[in-house]
Parts: sequence; structure tokens; C-alpha cells
Amino acid sequence: QGGGAVRIVAIQLLAGLVWLLPVTVRPLGTPFWRGGGYSDLLISHWPNAWYIHHSLQTWGQLPLWNPMILGGAPFAADPLSGLWYPPGWLAVLFPSGFAFNLLLWLHLAWAGTGMWMMLQRLQLAQPAALVGSLAFSGMPKLVGHIGLGHVGLVYAVCWTPWVALAAMAAAEQTASLGAALRRSALAGGMLGLVFLADPRWAVPLSMIALTVAVGQIAHSHKEI
Repeated sequence: QGGGAVRIVAIQLLAGLVWLLPVTVRPLGTPFWRGGGYSDLLISHWPNAWYIHHSLQTWGQLPLWNPMILGGAPFAADPLSGLWYPPGWLAVLFPSGFAFNLLLWLHLAWAGTGMWMMLQRLQLAQPAALVGSLAFSGMPKLVGHIGLGHVGLVYAVCWTPWVALAAMAAAEQTASLGAALRRSALAGGMLGLVFLADPRWAVPLSMIALTVAVGQIAHSHKEI
């Protein structure tokens, strides 16, 4: 079981290198959509990461205000500032194209591994679960968002199978009350991370989690 999980993680990491092939061969570069002249990564996320890094290095504090937009704007209150999503702090500590590419690669592998585990829980055959996980982590829409520089949204979407998996585990019939509460708290915590990455995905993901939990209850709780 453990060896199989390691193989799946390795496969997902290799697949991520394929999905991100342009930056795999040029890891210091920045992905762009075909014919594009700009990217949200370059005009928003990277400057935000640099600004947090500079603020900590210069003043020793987190920035609350962004003076770089017109007459200024709240920074800490901006849900896409990158200030509150813990994994994203890799790019804050090392603001570079390589740091963002590394984060995107790891998130795609995380997404594929989570989808594989969820499909296994749904009792799909291993080949089908593998194909489904690769289809999810490499779906054109997700890779397209990477090309557009929608970094926070990609991070958030990659948590989808993990939140759904935790919701299913919390709703299963064999779970005791304590176990159900712990698993529900885990699902809620991961959903909170999604909100910190990109609040726009938190609402639809909440609906997905509720749906899979209701489905789990309907199929596993039977009248005696």
C-alpha cells in the first residue's frame, strides 16, 4: 500500500513536468498563453511577493497598504495579495520565477494524488483511477489558467479532491462521532486554505463537498 502511494506520487510529479513542459525546460521562465503579452503572475502575484519580501526585509513587518496602485489600496485586505496562503510563502521568501514554477508543479502533483485517492475510495480500478487523476491534474482549463497567471485560483482548485475526500470520510457510516468531527474539521481546515488561496473557489468547492458528503450518506447509511 505504501509503495503504491509512493509510485503514484512519483507518477504525478513526472506528469506535472509534462503539463508544465515549457517551464520544465526553462525553469526560470514564466508561462504565457499563446500570443499573450502579459500575465497576472507578472503584473500582480510576483510584484506582491516581492513587496512582502521587501517589506519584511526593510521594515520587519507585514505590509498593510499597497502604495503601488494609483493612490494606494489596502494590501492585507486583498484576498489575492498572497499574504495569507501558507504554501505561497515559498515565493515570498524567494520571489522568483523558479519559486512560482516550483509551487505550481507541486500543486499539480498534489491535485493528481488527491484525485487518485478519491477515485480509489470510490472503488475504481487502479488503471481507471490513474487515468482520472492524470486527466484532472493536466486538464487544459487548469493548465490554461497557469498560462494566464491565475496563480491563486490554480492553488485553490488543486485542493478540490482533498476537500471532497475529507467530506466523504466524515460522512461514512463506520465513522464514530469523534472521528466524524475530526474529519469534518480537517475538511473545514482545507477549505479554509482554499479560501486563503482564492476565495472565489471556496463557494463552489463547499457545494461540491456537501454534495459528495450527501452522496456518501445516501450510499453507506442503510436502514436495518
